[in-house]
Amino acid sequence: MTEDNKLNKEDIESLLDETGPEGEDSSSVSTIATDDSDVDLSAYDFSKPYSVSKNFQKNLLAMCEVYARVATLGLTMDYRAKCKMVFNGLQTLTYEEYHATLPNPTCVGTALLPPLQGHALVNLDLSLAFVLLKRLLGGRPEPEKELRKFTDIELGISGNVVSSLLEYLKEASSKFVTINPEEIFIESNPEFLNTPAAGESMILLEFEMEIEELKGKMSLCIPSIAFEPVRGQFDPAEEFVQRDDEEIAAERQDVKDTIEDATTELIVKMADLDLPFSFLDGLETGSVIDLGTGSNSIMELELQGKPIFQCKAGHYNGKRAVELTERITEED
Repeated sequence: MTEDNKLNKEDIESLLDETGPEGEDSSSVSTIATDDSDVDLSAYDFSKPYSVSKNFQKNLLAMCEVYARVATLGLTMDYRAKCKMVFNGLQTLTYEEYHATLPNPTCVGTALLPPLQGHALVNLDLSLAFVLLKRLLGGRPEPEKELRKFTDIELGISGNVVSSLLEYLKEASSKFVTINPEEIFIESNPEFLNTPAAGESMILLEFEMEIEELKGKMSLCIPSIAFEPVRGQFDPAEEFVQRDDEEIAAERQDVKDTIEDATTELIVKMADLDLPFSFLDGLETGSVIDLGTGSNSIMELELQGKPIFQCKAGHYNGKRAVELTERITEED
């Protein structure tokens, strides 16, 4: 930089004054940086729970699909009505996020699901809960005209409704671990629940339930930490089995014994010829084709179309044979 191009003190101060007292001019820079429509950035939320492993999720989804089938059959038999349960998916979230989705009033309860740790939350649409209550008492499965809180008697009966829904988990989870629901406590107001901490990581299993013409949602929300005692059953770690020398030798011998009796095709390639079709058209019995090679010329032995040895023609015990002279390497 030359002396003429240098900024003096007055020039620098005038430039600083133009930006304003609070750095107002910097907003134009941030605007330019965020105007790119191709960039879709969002801040990472460190309060979000950890994601579950693919293997754990796969097994949990399999259990939920079985639960939906078992519940469909069980509800139909228990309530003598056309019922159906469909699994709608799995997601991870905090308890605070789950609690915000619960309506008031609703049918929500806590339950122990040993051998899982802690309490799980079960939520059933209030409209569905009233229909199941009516059906359980011998009434028609008609929707309630006005959704309201349960009476004390209805609150006790609704515990049996939720208990029957959770009982289907025994059969559905039997492939991994047998879950035995107990100590089910029902509330109409989700604010009265004895619940986990707001930021605790939860696994939400969502289902859609149908009885006659009425549809609604049922969800099972379980703390992620609850699966720790049975983590190995739902997310088994891959074990590396170290084989000893005897096992390796026996395996190699098995392979050798298997291929020793197998047949394969060996071809001795004597020559490559380029012949016009007119020559081939004139061939007949007794015609002689000159291969252009002598009796001592090098030929190739091919195994399954791949050349593996160079060889020479000869005789052995009165029969035509070849003598292998050199192995053909990959470089050749």
